[in-house]
Amino acid sequence: MKLSNVAVLTCALLFVLAPSVFAQKFSQPYTIPRGAHESRVVSCSNPNPQTSWKIAADDFVCPTASTIVRVCWFGVVSSPAQLNPPPAGALPRRYVIRIYNQLPTICKPNNVLFTQCVIPSNTTWSTDCLGRVVYRFSAPLSPGFPAAANTKYWLQVSEEDARSATQNAEDFRWSGHRPSTTIPHNLCPAVQRLGPAPTWICPISDDCPNPVEDDLAFCLYRQTISGIITLTGVVQPAVFNLELSDAAGNLVETMSVRTDDGGAYAVESEAPEGTYHMMLTGMGIHPVGAIVNVADGTEAPASFFDIFYGDLDNNGVVDLGDYARLQNGFTGP
Repeated sequence: MKLSNVAVLTCALLFVLAPSVFAQKFSQPYTIPRGAHESRVVSCSNPNPQTSWKIAADDFVCPTASTIVRVCWFGVVSSPAQLNPPPAGALPRRYVIRIYNQLPTICKPNNVLFTQCVIPSNTTWSTDCLGRVVYRFSAPLSPGFPAAANTKYWLQVSEEDARSATQNAEDFRWSGHRPSTTIPHNLCPAVQRLGPAPTWICPISDDCPNPVEDDLAFCLYRQTISGIITLTGVVQPAVFNLELSDAAGNLVETMSVRTDDGGAYAVESEAPEGTYHMMLTGMGIHPVGAIVNVADGTEAPASFFDIFYGDLDNNGVVDLGDYARLQNGFTGP
């Protein structure tokens, strides 16, 4: 039997036999030290691979109907020049996001339902099996993608070669997700397609010295709070605490906020739709607040440019106790 036929049969069986206990995909983060996979297209206006290039995709299911307003993914780059913001004089690096429906009886993408060109932010995340830095990329979708409940979709993320650091060369690879090779794939195995050929290859193995069949690392958001936090003087990576309180002052939700290398952040809120008071603390800042309107299928903007640092003991005030901590840092107790 030809290898391609074996792969097709394997994908078909995995789709049929995949047990319902698998977590449905909203978050499928990078698994250390998994490798990465080629995925690149010519340009945003021509979102297709050249003959010798590959694109990659992985599947997801939304348990409820919702609009996906942000996507994150994990990957490695050829050099820091592929990151945003790019070197002086270069255009922002862009990526193509595509969403497909699924073939009726087989674990592979079918028709393109959604295409969007995005400019992501990026932050250092980890390292992989080859010692490469793994970055977490994040970008809003505008408009978002309306996903039906309990419906299988496929996500493609590909670098745009036309604005890449080195044209006609790989500058990005999509990192993998596979907690254990003894655990079955989450839903269907990830796939790749070579050039314009219609056949998707499944399953795919990463580029580690001892390759492993992978899923791909990504996350999807439907209800977010996002913005920019001024990071002058803050140790990187910056992780803040975010609290949402209702009009009566009752604490509704607490979240951890990790910014990217430029101060951009995005977190998914599970709070019921409504208007909340948001309080940001941690990293030695004086607490700052904002009013945000949280709603399904939207991103609530909340940026903080006027940040005053000095609350070293994180008690909500900048006072002599903070000065004492600062003095002790220089002279000792």
